[in-house]
Amino acid sequence: MRALSVYRFCRTQGSEVHSIRIIVEVLNPATQRSAVWGEKYSRSIEVICPTKIHYKLMGRSCLVKGLYTLITNLFTSELRLKHVEETDFLSEYFSSFDNEIYPVVLPPAFDYHPFEEIAEIIFMAFSSTLFALDTLVTHGPGRRKHRVLLFPKGRLIKRGDVGLVITKDLHTAHAISRFQCGAQDRPNGVSDFVNLYNRMRGGSESGERSTEEVGLLQRVRQSIDSSSSFFARGSSLWRGSSLWSRGSSIFPEDADSEFGLETQFRDAVQEVYSSAEYPEWRSKQSRRPSAELEHISSLDRDDTSQAEADGDEEVSSDSDFRFPKSVSLEQAAERLLAWPPLRMSRPPHPAVLERREEEILGNLKERTLTLAAFNIPHVLVCCQLGWPTNFFYFLTELRNPKSANPPVVILYPEDPSHIQWGCVGMFENVFYMKGSPKYELDLMRGGVLQAARIVLFANQGQPVDPGGSGAMDDRSADGGAAAYMSDIGNIVVAANVQRLYGEKVVDKIIVEMQHADAFYYLRPHCSISESHFRRNDMRRKSDALIPFGPPYMEGKATSLAMLGYLLRSSFFNRNTISIVEQLIMGGFAVTEEGLSKDRQRILQHIEVPPGFANRTFVSLFTYLLHERSMLAIGLYRVRGSLGAPTSYVLTNPRKTCIVNPDDLVYVIT
Repeated sequence: MRALSVYRFCRTQGSEVHSIRIIVEVLNPATQRSAVWGEKYSRSIEVICPTKIHYKLMGRSCLVKGLYTLITNLFTSELRLKHVEETDFLSEYFSSFDNEIYPVVLPPAFDYHPFEEIAEIIFMAFSSTLFALDTLVTHGPGRRKHRVLLFPKGRLIKRGDVGLVITKDLHTAHAISRFQCGAQDRPNGVSDFVNLYNRMRGGSESGERSTEEVGLLQRVRQSIDSSSSFFARGSSLWRGSSLWSRGSSIFPEDADSEFGLETQFRDAVQEVYSSAEYPEWRSKQSRRPSAELEHISSLDRDDTSQAEADGDEEVSSDSDFRFPKSVSLEQAAERLLAWPPLRMSRPPHPAVLERREEEILGNLKERTLTLAAFNIPHVLVCCQLGWPTNFFYFLTELRNPKSANPPVVILYPEDPSHIQWGCVGMFENVFYMKGSPKYELDLMRGGVLQAARIVLFANQGQPVDPGGSGAMDDRSADGGAAAYMSDIGNIVVAANVQRLYGEKVVDKIIVEMQHADAFYYLRPHCSISESHFRRNDMRRKSDALIPFGPPYMEGKATSLAMLGYLLRSSFFNRNTISIVEQLIMGGFAVTEEGLSKDRQRILQHIEVPPGFANRTFVSLFTYLLHERSMLAIGLYRVRGSLGAPTSYVLTNPRKTCIVNPDDLVYVIT
């Protein structure tokens, strides 16, 4: 209601109508697609749900080590480090932490060159990683849509494309956008570019770049314009995209809840009655697939280019369901209210869970284990402090057809209800075991020693306010010291797992905390001195050292509180949500017919290729880009690198960084 009130007050003042952009944060994923955000408000009000992203990110982190830290660091940079020797791990980690994502208007000199060439030039000359494009994609005659394309390999850069670059500061981002070729090469303006590219390719094996080559780009850099002109994209209005690729329909095109069941039911009604009592509907309707098209980002409507902005589209393989022409409405309703549901990429509707209680509890009985013993490593999920409210989103990333689908064992001290189990038992190879993670015997029954990952979920109760000054939402909150007691259980369970596993647990455990300050109580107990940072920075933000704690650096500790950047960054970078979601779930590729129907651009980690251990990162970067069609964006450094007490995530490494044999490489494929 507050968002709608702000919209009504600011939209109309006097006789004038003003453009306004409102960003709303909601706690419940179902609220994100509430009917109150109707078409009237869709172009002015952006609704963000960090909770959904948090659970998806935790699920994907089970498959990509340190992913939570990698993505969070890309949008967080609040400290300045005093002088530290470059041979110290703290200096290397801070150089990674200091990187952020900036939108860069790519200069004319890059026009009509493949994305890979531009990415290599930018990395060589500016020590920055171009990993995505914000561009127009054609969908049929006269229909264009803005899309964020993750690593669009083979795509030619076009005038007006905006590159998304991982770099250290705004000055470097401006320098990239102001790139020009020498005047002697005009009018085509590409000779210097081609010569520089060929020279860099020819000397890529050495892993070193001369100052002459870097100077070739340095000499064409111009003075920096104001930041307002850099980020401005005209009078663009941003809105969420529709869920469906629709033909002509008698029903509204953007009316669907988080569960998606309503749209399917409308399809059934339209299919039944358009072929029977209401023949006039036939002329208005064109058959559209009943496959789901998943919303993944907020996109731009550019009035100056008359581009139509819709959501990125994905046809889910589990939802290829069509109603037969002879189906009755009763039969269609029975199919739609089935459990497991027809579509596995949306949570089951509460009406389905109530209606199918008997089937759900029967499934729970079949999936109940007394001892976990699998032929392959599994994921052990410990829920000592309560059943996760949004468990569904965590499991969707562990059942992605593009990735491994390990068995999942849920260790929980109480029998889950049909409402709770109905949202997780719908997935294959998900099992329940009654027991308490605080007891080491129950942990061993759950297969803690054989597990590939151990995930500890935090307290799912009332959000608390550590300062005691108010609630996080409209309900009451605990304050003061009681605010931190909610994380004690997970600290104890993490210590139990550590004792059972020893040092190897670093590579296996993911701990969710309700408060980021609780990270300090997780092992390894090693803190960074405040003396390494400026006093004003520490005074401005008392918890600024949390990203420099070993449990966070290695990707072990996670918290919803760490996603506070989503709201702030979305204000400055309209592509924030799209970028984060594509890095987690994957990005779409462009084909001759338009966007691909599945997510083909995946962020994952790989082992260091043979022959590239103990070599510079720049040589690894060029090899992966040209020989294996992969874009390297970072490293997962092993413990002991430059004297580090723990493993840590390194984003956009320096070109001279030496790759260790046991490092993992973050790549977009």
